[in-house]
Amino acid sequence: MIMNVKSLVFTLVLATAHLFTHAHTMWIEAANKGQLGKAQDIKIFFGEYSDGKPTKTVKWFSDLKEYKLMATAPDGTVSELGKVQDSTFYKASFTPTQEGTYTFWLDHEVKDVFKEMKITYTAGAFVTIKGKKEAATIGKGRYQIKVPNPQKANTIVVLKDGKPHANATLNLEQVNHKEGQQVQTDQEGKLILPKTMKGAYLVELPIPTKVENGLHHDKPYATHYLNFTYLLQL
Repeated sequence: MIMNVKSLVFTLVLATAHLFTHAHTMWIEAANKGQLGKAQDIKIFFGEYSDGKPTKTVKWFSDLKEYKLMATAPDGTVSELGKVQDSTFYKASFTPTQEGTYTFWLDHEVKDVFKEMKITYTAGAFVTIKGKKEAATIGKGRYQIKVPNPQKANTIVVLKDGKPHANATLNLEQVNHKEGQQVQTDQEGKLILPKTMKGAYLVELPIPTKVENGLHHDKPYATHYLNFTYLLQL
């Protein structure tokens, strides 16, 4: 039997991948499909995804609860969604009025310095409403994730400054699976997961940048740690 070349490449990547240290992060959970005129919830969590036990909102670190969840409608209209606090997440609700793809994102620079790190949490999600299943570009800022075809969610492209990010290192996490893996995108910034992979995976793009004489709210820091997440549902 001949193995598909892309599957072979991914297998080799996994074979050379290594475990990584899990860390707290923020992520967004939303159903990828919705209906016109029907309210839909968007949930924001904080914690270690693989634990399956998000941090209680009353214990969220620093000023995380002050994040802003933004939404871009299919016609390009941008709005901020309100939020309601629950025990382990914050919830926002929106009612789609247009066909097409809605995208959601947060980009929050944490007020407090942690272990000599200034932290920025970025997260994104999308919801398609009938009509043409157009590509979804998720997130704002220097790094983004593009889903070329929402109906084939196993393929994503990592973007840096709007261009494909070759050899980007990604963490893949599943609930109750501590052995998260690190994988890399190809020369086109693309990652294609085998169809045998099922369930939800938190895709993390961790980017630590060393800084000299960094100062954040009058506190010194040596690293700016950016963590971008996208919950991939297969």
